[in-house]
Amino acid sequence: FLRRVLPSGEEVAALAIAEADRRLHEFAGSVEGQFVCESRTGTAPQVIADIAKGREADLIVVGEHGSGRRGRSLLGTTAERVLACAPVPVLIAREMPHAAPAAVLTPLDGSPTDGRVLGWGRLLHERYGTRVVACHAVDVMEVYRRVRTISAAARMREMESQFRTNAESWIRERLQEAR
Repeated sequence: FLRRVLPSGEEVAALAIAEADRRLHEFAGSVEGQFVCESRTGTAPQVIADIAKGREADLIVVGEHGSGRRGRSLLGTTAERVLACAPVPVLIAREMPHAAPAAVLTPLDGSPTDGRVLGWGRLLHERYGTRVVACHAVDVMEVYRRVRTISAAARMREMESQFRTNAESWIRERLQEAR
């Protein structure tokens, strides 16, 4: 009975696309630069991934969204899902920097992504002279939990020093491998 009163799904989609196109073109006209505007129907992460493939994008820039308890900023579900399905690297935008980054932190965790993380650091260094700081977080308490057979406090302090030395050596090796 509502079909006579409400527009069809196709009509609603066409209206939504027309409005999105209008807003995109209005925005593009308000800022400097070259913009191509495109609107499609579908889930946001998949549409973003499809457009990135179709337009041969090298990078997707998506804004963070939302806030959690105590005003702490969180990634929105769209940003999280884009990260999961993106065919290219994704940059999460918090705020626009005023200049090229002077220093970039490249956390390493021993995973296969370390090379890519260092690759981005190298690119920024080569392009802008950015200082690259590599780091690795060692949760000593977690290591202690896993190594319960060691109980003497003096041995714990010695192990902490060894962990730090080994982590620094490991980072230097990763940096040498990544040039």
